Amino acid sequence: NIGIYTLFALFKGHEVIAIEPEAQNFCLLNRNIMINNFCDKAISYPVALNDKLTISKLNIANFEYGSALHSFDRTINQYGGRFNPITRQGVIGVTMDELVSSLKKEVNHIKIDVDGNEFLVLKGGEKTFRNDSLQSVLIELDYKHNEYKSSIELIESYGFKLNNIGLESNKRIR
Repeated sequence: NIGIYTLFALFKGHEVIAIEPEAQNFCLLNRNIMINNFCDKAISYPVALNDKLTISKLNIANFEYGSALHSFDRTINQYGGRFNPITRQGVIGVTMDELVSSLKKEVNHIKIDVDGNEFLVLKGGEKTFRNDSLQSVLIELDYKHNEYKSSIELIESYGFKLNNIGLESNKRIR
């Protein structure tokens, strides 16, 4: 949300496309990219990844800089349960495939941490996930979420295998 993984990838020499729909976190992400002198290697977009083009709301769980656990277009938390947002913010949702195609970029590594909307992001990225240039995917999934099994099945249908299960996340590589 504020660029920790973005900066790590940049320090390792990768070019980065960063996505952050929450306004305050988007500001911090861009600030972190700038103060670390990576403006020529990273670009960020204030959109939400989704399974279709959608103009909707980001349901905000905590309105502080660096906060997480927000949900795009629905009020479902990282465990799949309902939550009451404290506020909402207008956001445009796009598919990963639309974004990658529009940018005309080759994607080699993907990190997904969207606090409950992983299945929708995965659905919107079929072409990207099936592309031979993609080498690794790091995705945070919670096994309690009712879309967990569907998310696992979908990403495995794209040719990925489960590599590591942590307490709250799954790491996947091809």
